[in-house]
Amino acid sequence: MTHIFSNQAGPPAPQVLRSRARLCADVVAEGLAVASLQNHWLAADTLLANLLAASGDCVKVLDLSGRIQAINPSGLTLWSNAKSDQILNLWWPALFHCDDRPTVVAALTSARGGELTSFEGRSIALNGEARDWRIRVAPIVGKSGNIEKLLAIAREVTLARAEEHRLRLVAEELQHRLANAFVVAQAIVTRTLRDCDNLEAGLETVQVRLAALSQAHTRLVNSGAGVTLLSDILNDAVTLHDPARTQVDILGPRVEIGPGAGLALTLAIHELCTNALKHGALACDAGRVTVRWNISADYLNLEWIESGGAPVRKPSRRGFGSQLIERALASPVCQTRIDYHPEGLRFVHRAPIADLAAN
Repeated sequence: MTHIFSNQAGPPAPQVLRSRARLCADVVAEGLAVASLQNHWLAADTLLANLLAASGDCVKVLDLSGRIQAINPSGLTLWSNAKSDQILNLWWPALFHCDDRPTVVAALTSARGGELTSFEGRSIALNGEARDWRIRVAPIVGKSGNIEKLLAIAREVTLARAEEHRLRLVAEELQHRLANAFVVAQAIVTRTLRDCDNLEAGLETVQVRLAALSQAHTRLVNSGAGVTLLSDILNDAVTLHDPARTQVDILGPRVEIGPGAGLALTLAIHELCTNALKHGALACDAGRVTVRWNISADYLNLEWIESGGAPVRKPSRRGFGSQLIERALASPVCQTRIDYHPEGLRFVHRAPIADLAAN
C-alpha cells in the first residue's frame, strides 16, 4: 500500500516523516493568509493540501497567544463566508460566547503545555450568528523541538445541539404532563367517591371522568407540537356522550389551543356533557345544546347554552363537577361563569387567545 505522504510503497522512513513535519511547521510558522498557505501546501505535498482543502471542518493555526494565523477554506465558509483578512490575527477566544471563553483559554493553556484538549463551545460569527462546535486543540512542534504554534480543529454541531435541546424539552414536558395527570386523576377519584351516595354510580362517574382525561392526553400527544383545535376538543368530548350528535350544535372559527388549556377545556366540557345528560338538555329528546364561540379584542368568548330540557334550578351545594370546571379554567386573566337559568344552564368562558395557545 502506498503511504499518503510518500511516493514509495510501504510506510516512509522516520527521517522522511521528520522532514515532512518540519516542512509543515515552517509553512505554518510563516502565518500566511489562506491563498499563500495553500500555495505552500501544494508545493510541499499536493495530496496533503487537497486533504486539508477538502476537509469539512474548520481548521485553524494559532500562535501561542491564541491569535489566528491561518484558516482553511471550509473554516471561512463555516464562519458565515468570512474573508481571510477578517479572521487572521484575531484572538481566537474572543470569537466565543462569554460563558465559553474561560474554557477556550484553558484549552490553549493545556495545548501550550503539550496536551491534546477537547471541548465544546459556542462561537459568535462576525455577522452575529451563533454556532456550536466540538473542538480539539493540539500543539505544533517546530524545528527546535519546542511548541511554536497551536492547531485547532472545530466541527460544527449546531444542529445536533438543537436536536438534543428539543429532545430534552420533550422529556421535561412529558414528565410534567404525567405528574399533572396523576394529580388530576387522584383528585377525580377521591372527590367523586367522597361526594357520591352510591358506590356503583360513583365508580361509573370516575370511569367517565378518567376517560375524558385520557382522551385529552391522547389528543395532545397525537397533535405532535401539543397544539390542537378548539373544535376538535369540543367534537371529541360531545361525541363521547352523544355519538349521533343530534342534539348538539358546535359553531365557531378556527382557534388553536395549547396543552394546558386543551386539558382544562376537555375536562370542563366533559363535565358539562355529563351534567346535561343527567339533569339538563341532553336528558330528554327535545333538549338542545349550542356551543359557540367568537374572538373579540384578542379574547376568546366561549358559550355553552342549553335549552328545551327540564326547568333548571341552582343546586343547593356545589358538587365536584362544578368545582372541577372552575378550578380547571381558573386564571387571573380568564373569566368563567355558570348560570342556572330556568330555561337551561349556561356556561361562559372568556380567555386571552395568546394564553390559550401557549405551549
